[in-house]
Amino acid sequence: MAEKTQKSVKIAPGAVVCVESEIRGDVTIGPRTVIHPKARIIAEAGPIIIGEGNLIEEQALIINAHPDDIIPDAGDSEPKPMIIG
Repeated sequence: MAEKTQKSVKIAPGAVVCVESEIRGDVTIGPRTVIHPKARIIAEAGPIIIGEGNLIEEQALIINAHPDDIIPDAGDSEPKPMIIG
């Protein structure tokens, strides 16, 4: 499988995740989605949900990060999901 810092990575049946990809944080990958080598998916500020039938190409970088004006542990910022496809 891909390099993962396990928080919560869910890969649906029928998805293809290349070994050389990097997935960190709370990430859900839907069926018929392909994650190519060297793609990086990083969920820092909230979950990333990649739906059905997506193609994430080589060297793509997807990050759900905190906005610059928000301090991560301020307590008043609720995690916002990033939804792709």
